[in-house]
Amino acid sequence: MDAVHIKAGRCKYLVLARDDFSGWPETVALTMLSSKSVSESICRYGAPKEVTVDGGDEFRKDLKESVKRAGSRIRITTPYYPKSEGMIERGHKQLKDSLLKMCGENGSKWKEYLPIVTFADRISTKKNRILPIRASIWSESCFAN
Repeated sequence: MDAVHIKAGRCKYLVLARDDFSGWPETVALTMLSSKSVSESICRYGAPKEVTVDGGDEFRKDLKESVKRAGSRIRITTPYYPKSEGMIERGHKQLKDSLLKMCGENGSKWKEYLPIVTFADRISTKKNRILPIRASIWSESCFAN
């Protein structure tokens, strides 16, 4: 999981979470970065077995407690060192780059493009995957036949 501060627009934070096994991304735009809002967003499909966060300031003690209360184990990596979470950080970078390209000069509308960019990430086939992420989770195609 990662939190990114974005200066443009009303929502100031982008929280990204990605499943290690499937690569499924979850994204949420927040006006304030609070442990309650972050923990609600990561438990959309139930509590994960383990949550990995970097030790940055955005993941304060109260968030760590919320994750533990949900029944998940928390693993803390070195803050500001993306190599410690290689696959996840690469996925986050692709998503952030796509969002930046969609916004162009008007960065204040990033929240409007977030669902489209997240959807595109979910249905795209990655180099190290045979199936798009959605198909690997639900065993179905993303498109109508």
